[in-house]
Amino acid sequence: MPENNRQAEIKVWMDAVVARAAELMPSWDERLGGTDIFLVDNLNATAWSVFHRL
Repeated sequence: MPENNRQAEIKVWMDAVVARAAELMPSWDERLGGTDIFLVDNLNATAWSVFHRL
């Protein structure tokens, strides 16, 4: 990542947060279809929404 690039630092950090959250989520495959496809996208949208409110 380029030095002094705050946007890149935040993106890398947010990607790590989303990846970890996806690992910790319980499996919803039996109850809710499409989680294998949309879980990371939904977590990403939620994480960015919370981040922008700080």
